[in-house]
Amino acid sequence: MINNQFANMITEQFKELHKNMIDGLLENTALTVPCKINYKSTKVEDCPNCVYDSMNRRSSNIYQQNPPGPISFTHGICPYCNGVGVLKLNSQETIYLMPIWNSKDWYNLTQSSVNLADISVQTVSKIDTYAKLKRATSIIIDTNLEKYGLPEFIRVADPEICGLASSTHIITSWKRT
Repeated sequence: MINNQFANMITEQFKELHKNMIDGLLENTALTVPCKINYKSTKVEDCPNCVYDSMNRRSSNIYQQNPPGPISFTHGICPYCNGVGVLKLNSQETIYLMPIWNSKDWYNLTQSSVNLADISVQTVSKIDTYAKLKRATSIIIDTNLEKYGLPEFIRVADPEICGLASSTHIITSWKRT
């Protein structure tokens, strides 16, 4: 019989400590930042800048006078909707996520022949964000820095459930658009 001195090292208390540690990183914006999640929508509204041509189902490219549209134009296509006549209503929501920016920290690989996913950033969050992140089409990480023109990221794959013998957190991988 082999004497395994590590057999009882991973106890229920250890698992609970691990969960509490990750929860502590995610709680009260400890290491999280506000992230704007964009959802795809099939809803549309008429362009407020031009007259909609319902027969051709596109813009008539005539400036809307009453009420006046936001961008005046006299000829050419509507600069607001680019001649489409309608605007897609994309919904957004801000939630707090913990970003991990340095991809070298995710991999400890020495072979250059291994194919790695094209990932720019990963986010860690509690399991209750799973449905929101699965629906997300793109994300802007840290809206506090949005004025600096930070890039938008698209999800590489579905969020992955993780935890130490529990399913309490998720990791989502994103790549730069």
